[in-house]
Amino acid sequence: MNIYILDHPPISGTMTEVPFNAVGECLWVHFDPDDDDAWVGVFGMDSPVTAPVAVLTTPPVACIGAGWDTYMVNYHTRQLLGQITDLYTIGALPLPAYGWFLLWDVCEFRVVTPDGTTVWISERVSWDGLRNIHLVDGDIHGEAWSPSWDGSWTAFTLDPQTGAVSGGSYPQEC
Repeated sequence: MNIYILDHPPISGTMTEVPFNAVGECLWVHFDPDDDDAWVGVFGMDSPVTAPVAVLTTPPVACIGAGWDTYMVNYHTRQLLGQITDLYTIGALPLPAYGWFLLWDVCEFRVVTPDGTTVWISERVSWDGLRNIHLVDGDIHGEAWSPSWDGSWTAFTLDPQTGAVSGGSYPQEC
């Protein structure tokens, strides 16, 4: 499976275009499944700032972040499986061991199923920024921005099954 964001729409008629809430400003995503024809998804978005993409192969689902809209699409059938509209998704990571996706904004995390159903939402982990999110030995690791004068980043670990957080920069008592 090859999937990537296009800088501009393809020339009309050169590829099958499938719209997903495609009104106003749109994000154009090229899908090229290994055993199927290539196509382009046209995703409506309210803000062109971020556009994270994550892919699961079993089931064949792509998670496309488009500002306040995050789309869950079966890339073989080209069907919208779910849409999340209450999280400004700035990052997405597949969790293939569970068949889930990890999504995040600047402060917290959410794990969702391929149809967009929420499994859990973490506590707030950061004041205003997350980076270097990755999996290590089954756990989610990363850094949370701290509002200290030196602009430091604090390490954290997140349990992918429960959302339990260890570390981070946001005080637990807040």
